[in-house]
Amino acid sequence: MIFTAPALLGTMLLAGYQQPGQAPEGTPAILARSFHARVRFEGIRTMTSQEGEAFRQRVLSDGTNLRIEFLSGKRQGDVVIETHGVRYVLNSARKEVEIHPMHVGATTARATGERPNVPKFTFVQGDGERIAGIPTEMWTINRADGITFLKVWVDPVTAMTVKRESFGKEGKMMNSMTYTSLNLRPRISDNAFRYDIPGYTKISVEDKARRTAFTNGFEPVFLRTPNLTLEGSRLLNEHGTKAFMQTYAGPRARVSLFQINGEFNSGDFGGNQRQKLHMVSWKRGARTFVLVSNLPENVLRELARGLGGD
Repeated sequence: MIFTAPALLGTMLLAGYQQPGQAPEGTPAILARSFHARVRFEGIRTMTSQEGEAFRQRVLSDGTNLRIEFLSGKRQGDVVIETHGVRYVLNSARKEVEIHPMHVGATTARATGERPNVPKFTFVQGDGERIAGIPTEMWTINRADGITFLKVWVDPVTAMTVKRESFGKEGKMMNSMTYTSLNLRPRISDNAFRYDIPGYTKISVEDKARRTAFTNGFEPVFLRTPNLTLEGSRLLNEHGTKAFMQTYAGPRARVSLFQINGEFNSGDFGGNQRQKLHMVSWKRGARTFVLVSNLPENVLRELARGLGGD
């Protein structure tokens, strides 16, 4: 089977792939505020994933730090703590704390459910609705070709996103988030954002990526450059073709490294140049490697050579 460029790029967008910087020109004021909103709250939200799973989360924020508890679904019992520029994932099944460095602005984006700096999109205001007891403004964000990418419902007072729906290339809804209850004056305990849990082993994001690669037959290779930090990794599967994705972030760039167990079709990638993304790919045996970033192509080729690419 062949892994396609639209599937690869769609995964990056749904994962929150963005270029660092300010909100794009023309962004409505309420959405620009939501990118940097610092809200103290406690809430319950319902999520649906790209794979179709529905699950519930409890979210607690003091405006700077964030705690997310998985109340149901495959990750029930897991907890995510975001504090001091680090994301700690408490895996209840493995009794591990995964340590993930975060790029600037990520905590706010995850707390409000928003993704900042989506370039060259149009914004259309619709009819808001009352969500979790809060009146909202509703905005639809469309790609340059008119296809809807995102719908958000924002509290006009706090600028917090209380509902979000993300859409794929064909306009099909891919994932969603809706708060069902919100308390904007929560009582927060002193240990609410504690991550050093007795009995849990700490592992780095690279340790986890290396283990995932070994377990699933991929090469444990990593980008080694002082300007990029590994943020996370995940497995992908398109029509039976497996891929392994690593995401790196730096002050001015984001880079995704893919390993694909099979062929890669780069068709339709050119249409994404409006996103200012570049791509370099190469083969090693039966496996295809792909680098995608907002970095110039010549820089990507240098990174590829460091991994044994052409």
